[in-house]
Amino acid sequence: MSDFPSAFYPSPELFAEKADWAEETLRQTEKDFRLQGMEIALPAKAPGYNELVKILASILRESDLLHSPKLTGLLYQVDVKEAKIRHILASTPPEHMHEVMADTILKRCFTKVYWRHTLR
Repeated sequence: MSDFPSAFYPSPELFAEKADWAEETLRQTEKDFRLQGMEIALPAKAPGYNELVKILASILRESDLLHSPKLTGLLYQVDVKEAKIRHILASTPPEHMHEVMADTILKRCFTKVYWRHTLR
């Protein structure tokens, strides 16, 4: 369970409505990966949210990040709660793990962008 109302998380509607926040979320995601020594390239312009989840899931799958020692550092950098990680690992079928992790990472990066704008 999240500490934030679901409205703080990117939905297809919110991504369409807040295109500048969506693009900041892409840059925040790239930054968090880069700070952990992983270069990823997300689109310059934010696609729809569901497409973005697919893109990041593909990156996670291709890099085999879920089996990498770098995963722990990345999740710490992104600030995904341990309880959330345990829930994902316990409840997600292996064939959907990359998509669920991509969704979780993007939602947390969006939350960072949300607070940055809210607290300015």
